[in-house]
Amino acid sequence: MKKRIKSASIWLIFLLSIVPFSFSGWFTFSQGAEYEEIDGYQEWTENRIVDGEININPEATLVIKKGVKITFEGRAGINAQGKLIVKGTVKEPVVFQKGSEGSEYSISIDSGGEAKISNADISGGGAAPGILMYNDKFFANTAKAASEGAIYVYRNGRLEIESSNLHNNITAIYVEKSSVFNPVKVNRSKFINNADYDVVCSNCISDTDFKYNWWGYADGPKKYFIGSQQYGYEKIRGSINFSDWADREDFRDPVILVPGILGSQKKDGQWQLDLVFHTYDNLYEEFVDSGYVPEKDLFKFPYEWRDSNIENAKLLEKKIEEIKTQTKWPKVDVVAHSMGGLLTREYVESNYYGNDIDQLVTLGTPHNGAPEAYLKWEGSKWFWSIGDIYAKNIVKQEAEESGFDNIFDYMRQRPITSLKELLPVYDYLQDADNNYAFKVYPDDYPRNEFLENINNEENKNKLNNIEFNKIIGKLGNENITIAGFKVVDADMGKYWEHGYPHGLEIPVFGDGGMFYSDGDKTVPLFSGRSENIPADYLIEIDSDHHNLPTEAQRDVLELLTGKRPEEENRDNLIKNILFVSVFSPVDLQITAPDGNRIGKDFATGEILN
Repeated sequence: MKKRIKSASIWLIFLLSIVPFSFSGWFTFSQGAEYEEIDGYQEWTENRIVDGEININPEATLVIKKGVKITFEGRAGINAQGKLIVKGTVKEPVVFQKGSEGSEYSISIDSGGEAKISNADISGGGAAPGILMYNDKFFANTAKAASEGAIYVYRNGRLEIESSNLHNNITAIYVEKSSVFNPVKVNRSKFINNADYDVVCSNCISDTDFKYNWWGYADGPKKYFIGSQQYGYEKIRGSINFSDWADREDFRDPVILVPGILGSQKKDGQWQLDLVFHTYDNLYEEFVDSGYVPEKDLFKFPYEWRDSNIENAKLLEKKIEEIKTQTKWPKVDVVAHSMGGLLTREYVESNYYGNDIDQLVTLGTPHNGAPEAYLKWEGSKWFWSIGDIYAKNIVKQEAEESGFDNIFDYMRQRPITSLKELLPVYDYLQDADNNYAFKVYPDDYPRNEFLENINNEENKNKLNNIEFNKIIGKLGNENITIAGFKVVDADMGKYWEHGYPHGLEIPVFGDGGMFYSDGDKTVPLFSGRSENIPADYLIEIDSDHHNLPTEAQRDVLELLTGKRPEEENRDNLIKNILFVSVFSPVDLQITAPDGNRIGKDFATGEILN
């Protein structure tokens, strides 16, 4: 027994000589604590009790997924010499908490280590400096893990925290040293009821980034006074940049609504959000009812839907930059319907992305394409749905005004590039002359290089840097969404280059050369789910494509805010529509049975809409 005590004393002296911080408190010895090393790549997807030290070795990565609760018992901690990635969501944050009374823990980031934490709830952390023992052995890493901060950055470790709640800790974050090359960045987070300090930064560069946080008061961190003289701040020690703080505890990111194809029209020379079908009115009003204020933290992004998504993504970048400047806030959330989801993905996955989208919610987006686009792009074939009738008349009028003989030439030569960018990137053509065997994409298909690009492995993995959610429609009736075509070779000039749907000319007596699957009547379930493109949430609801923004409104708000509205807006569903085609220059005014008017106001000369 005496030898064991002597050995422990020697190790204690050695530790005191190599651990570069002062032990101002007492030492704690914990017999039999667990010690685990992580090598390679590991994910935690279930709740876990940590009753010792978890050490993430250099080159190793630990990923903690949404909704996981980590409970620390006794003197415990996680030490990152490699990478720690905590990826919660607004709806399901990752929780770090202490267990029984007297437990203490710290998450430490060692020299060469890195932690990236988003949407975490961190409470009960921090401790007096201490040393843990395991099987009669001391561990220097554990000594650091038991230091004062719930989050402890040691010797130039790298730390990034976003959208997290650090509350009821002894000290929330202790930074021993930060530098330009090993930055510490904590943004859009909350510091609440931490006993000693919110932040201690003992050797930090002056602009260590703690901007856009809530510090418990509308006017920023509470100042510390002796008499009438201010001496710093009550719960901040060291030099950090906490400017542009949040002025309310329930702060949130501004939201942008991005429509799909045909979802924007011009009025008085300005692009407006769907003035015809009012597809987004109910969703927009639900945001307003939930406290969002138009043009303050709720914005629209109508655009020229005929152009390429690549070009419109650059305009989205400019729109986001304008909103950031106006709101003095670093990130936005985007809710995008149909093709708008592809447009937004193009921006997120581009080389000019500004790291300024926190959450992206796509509604009915055809992430792998929509076969219906083949009919229009290859053969200028339209259906008798309200949307198709409207689109055909719009495009037909534009073709005539532009001097084209037909819609097909106009779509190809203008061109309406967005339509081509909706073509599927999987096998959807069956060769009717070869026992209906599928042709293998991309051979003998109209290629969609835009979608191929945003779906390649390198680019789609960039979606891991945001919270990415999909809401899709799945109607109760099966096999009502076009999934592909049974095609034959046909010499029809410029039309049907890659195959004519066999029987398309007589659909009443057959399937029209089409086959069907589950979906929302526009996007097949396979493409909406797009299992090749993982998301944080995939929500399926009973809705067709057009009504999805209305049917999904409460799901959208819950994903963005963590709170599900009790009521929903359903006032703007269009049940009937009247199309009027005018072939000569003439002024019209149409009055509906309820008194609403559209056209020209002959009394004032203004346009009614």
